[in-house]
Amino acid sequence: MHLVCGLPRRAASLLLACLRSIVRLSDARSAGDPLLHNIPRDPRTVIGSFELEPRTRSYVCCPACFALYDTSPLPLFCTHQPTPASRRCHTKLWKTRIIRGNPIQRPIRTYLHQDLKQWMARFISRPGVENLLDSAACPHEGTDMEDIWHASTFRQFCGPDGKLFLSPTIHEGRYLFSLGVDGFNPFQNKVAKQNVTVTGMYMVCLNLPPDLRYLPENMYLVGVIP
Repeated sequence: MHLVCGLPRRAASLLLACLRSIVRLSDARSAGDPLLHNIPRDPRTVIGSFELEPRTRSYVCCPACFALYDTSPLPLFCTHQPTPASRRCHTKLWKTRIIRGNPIQRPIRTYLHQDLKQWMARFISRPGVENLLDSAACPHEGTDMEDIWHASTFRQFCGPDGKLFLSPTIHEGRYLFSLGVDGFNPFQNKVAKQNVTVTGMYMVCLNLPPDLRYLPENMYLVGVIP
């Protein structure tokens, strides 16, 4: 339910607790029964065991200037300077939450980023994707050009060794990407007298067929510029 229907993690934990109670009451099982022990208490247990979510890196993000921090020790206040002569931002980066009577320091804002190598590994491991990527290097027959691969630019592109970079005889994966940058209003122009823009940077694998290149699951999100 958490992955398929978007159920929040806390609600999914409650659902798992209800499932454990139903199994215990319907079959009069004891607390030490193996079946009850195998029902996880937290959905993150299943997600982590099967690696269903991508590996991401979390950065502490300044809520004012959006500077990123990921190395220890992390500062309490933003130390970013637009120029060497500028004053430091000095915006507070942390907030205190009370959990079960204990104060816990949490970042006010975080930014998640997925490394390109991690994304590429998950992308190629999907069934049939690697064969689709390798088929782009096959020679094109005919004079009609319906795709970027039908032009001579990629066909005649040479690598550092002077040989064709893309060739059916090369037994390794060689992939080409295009970079797209586009800004949009996150409020969908519904807020009057507001001029807000968020810029997304995407990479599209040109080795995919045209009908698959621009699907959200096949595009790599490079970053977001607030």
